[in-house]
Amino acid sequence: MSILRLLALIGLLGVNASGLAQTGCPQGVGAGSARCGPGGGTMGPSSSGPRQPSVRWVSTWGAYAEDSTRAIVGSAVEKRSKRAAERAAIKRCKEMGGGKECRVVMTFSNGCGALVEPIEILPVMWGSYQGGATVEEALAKAFPECIEKNDGHECKVVHTACSKAYTVEY
Repeated sequence: MSILRLLALIGLLGVNASGLAQTGCPQGVGAGSARCGPGGGTMGPSSSGPRQPSVRWVSTWGAYAEDSTRAIVGSAVEKRSKRAAERAAIKRCKEMGGGKECRVVMTFSNGCGALVEPIEILPVMWGSYQGGATVEEALAKAFPECIEKNDGHECKVVHTACSKAYTVEY
């Protein structure tokens, strides 16, 4: 095929011959400009624009500590580590009147915890600590366990707490 025939064919198809060499020029900018690229143009994200912020999730922890000899409970939420939550719960248990018997009974991360106990005063009572993604989920686990441990006696909510993850831009 001769060059003349090729040019005639290009002319018939309505293709601009200057656009064959370089594409992706912003509107109003002629081919050959440094602002033109091989297909990039103004379409898609610009690499020279402002930097998009990066986001990361930060986990938080919660815990319950109990002095079972005195029926005293301490809790902690939104701590940066499991160990920090445990220490804070033990400290709170002691501040509430617990002694050396304050022990961690439950920890949870990026979720909620719940404590339920029998409504009636029983000779021997068992509380139930449970965790879940939400307070409702934690309670849905705690109530049946409490009722079972306490020979069918009804139970009540004593405490709920949540420690949720959050995002940080950097």
